[in-house]
Amino acid sequence: MVAALAIAHCQAERLQWTLESKDAIIEQYSFEAKDHQSKMQSKDNARMEAERKLEEQLVAWEEQRNLQEHLNEQLLAAMQASRLACGRVEDFRQEIESLKARHARKVDRLEYELSILRATQAPAGHQGRSSASILLDLVQQVRHLTEERGELQNMLEWREIQWCTKVEDLETQLATQRRAAAA
Repeated sequence: MVAALAIAHCQAERLQWTLESKDAIIEQYSFEAKDHQSKMQSKDNARMEAERKLEEQLVAWEEQRNLQEHLNEQLLAAMQASRLACGRVEDFRQEIESLKARHARKVDRLEYELSILRATQAPAGHQGRSSASILLDLVQQVRHLTEERGELQNMLEWREIQWCTKVEDLETQLATQRRAAAA
C-alpha cells in the first residue's frame, strides 16, 4: 500500500507538474494574446487616425478644387470682360476719330463759307438778294444733297449686309439639308 501510495503520490506530483507547466503555457499564451490584442488596438487606432487624416485631406482637397474652379470662372469672366472692354475702347476710338473728321469738315466748310461771304461782301444795296446769299443757298443745297447721298449710301450698305447675311444663312441651311439627305 505504501508502494501504491508512493506511486499515486508520484503520479500526483507528475500531474501537478504537468498542470503547472500547462498553466505556465496558458499564462504565456494569455500574455501573448494580450500583447497581440494591444498591438491590434494600437494598429486600429493608427488606422482610424490615418482614415481621419485622409478624410481631412479629402475635404481640404475638395475645398481647394472648388476654390480653383471658382477662380477659373472668375478668370474667364475677367478675360471676357477685358475683351468686351477692348472692343468698347476700339468703338470709342473710332467714334472719336469720326467726330474729329466731321468737326474738321465742318470747320473747313464754315471757313469756306466765311471766305465766300467776305469775298462777295460787295455793297448790294436794296437790289434784293445779293450774290453772296445766292451762293450760300447753293452751298447749303450742295451740303444737304451730300448728306442725303451719305444717308442713302449707308442705307445701301446696311441692305447689302442684310442680304449677305441672308444668303449665308440660306447656304448654311442648304448645306445642312444636303448632309441630312446624304446621311
